[in-house]
Amino acid sequence: MATASAHRVDWNLIWAQRGFRYFFVAMFVSLFGSGMNFAGVSWYILAATHSTVKVSWQVMVMTLPGLFVPFLGGVLIDRIDRRYLGVMLDLVRGFFVLLTAFIAWRGQLQLWHLYGMTLITGTGSAMYWATVNALVQEVIPPSQFTGANAAVLIGVQSGMLLAGAFVGFLYNTTGIAGILAIDGATYFVSAFCLHRLRSGYVSPCDRR
Repeated sequence: MATASAHRVDWNLIWAQRGFRYFFVAMFVSLFGSGMNFAGVSWYILAATHSTVKVSWQVMVMTLPGLFVPFLGGVLIDRIDRRYLGVMLDLVRGFFVLLTAFIAWRGQLQLWHLYGMTLITGTGSAMYWATVNALVQEVIPPSQFTGANAAVLIGVQSGMLLAGAFVGFLYNTTGIAGILAIDGATYFVSAFCLHRLRSGYVSPCDRR
């Protein structure tokens, strides 16, 4: 009976990959901003409406795209350079979050602005995660996929944890406009890191 052999995780080899270091930072920064966005928007809706139902609508608008978008996302991931696709998704989401921050700064923010922003970011996120999970395989040796995925989860959870630790202080200081501005900026930082991850166009079709 054959037994499966597992490769030893070599953390030095994983962190020695320049592309993976950029990838890790992109995940950490992106989730830090997303965590603050979710908490800040939830607090704002609850404070403005005193309705838990309207807060739940935000959660629904954010999660529903995940039921439908992956069907389209899988097609794009198999045909477009995953690095370019990840950068594009970051830039589009960052633009709309910053636009909403500007509206909030002008004092013209309404609930439909937040729901619309959440729908766009939720749709982008549903495609983004499939994209980056495929992209990480391009910057790490095949024998280290398990360790690399574990490191990515550390970056994701650490970003969310720090967001939860700081969002309350930042919300009291800067309000919803400041929270959204910080989140919007993190998308552009993430896009820069993905752009620096490697160079050149790589067709997923050629890697099959």
